[in-house]
Amino acid sequence: MINKNNNSKNGQHNPNHHHHHQHHCHYRWWSTKSLAIMLLLLAIMVASVADCRLRKSRRYHRTSMNRKSRGVAIKFTCSGRPLGYYADPDFECRIFHICDNFGRRIPMHCPPHTMFNQMYRVCDWDYNVDCPSSKSWYHVNSNNHGNTNESTERAAAASASSKTMIQFHSTTTTTPLNLNDH
Repeated sequence: MINKNNNSKNGQHNPNHHHHHQHHCHYRWWSTKSLAIMLLLLAIMVASVADCRLRKSRRYHRTSMNRKSRGVAIKFTCSGRPLGYYADPDFECRIFHICDNFGRRIPMHCPPHTMFNQMYRVCDWDYNVDCPSSKSWYHVNSNNHGNTNESTERAAAASASSKTMIQFHSTTTTTPLNLNDH
């Protein structure tokens, strides 16, 4: 007697068994495809949420800085100052100003947890900056505006000491403030 559930000894296959095998492969292909689509959608959703949070965080930081500075008159002026970068102690050195050759001022702010280090003219970790003494370092802007070897060495030293800050803030940049009194 031939067993209908197994292959016969004469080489004939059970047609029901063959059909079941095709259905099983089709089902496995469909579930793999579904899983891939679901993972892709999940990855897109995670990326969207992360991007949204990053944008919101940057926008919040920028607008909160603007709100804080709107009610306070900026006393800093570039009139009579050489081209350069100047910390603003009135804003706890979280804001610095770029003065051009025409006496125009461009206010900028440092990334979170940093302050403008006037000695090296970079945004540096809070604990590396002595903000109250910043004005005593304004003269570094007069030294050929950073074209001397001494200034280059100082900037390299600041960069080396701030390596972790640079890595931490690799996606954060210094941003101009939107103030009406430029």
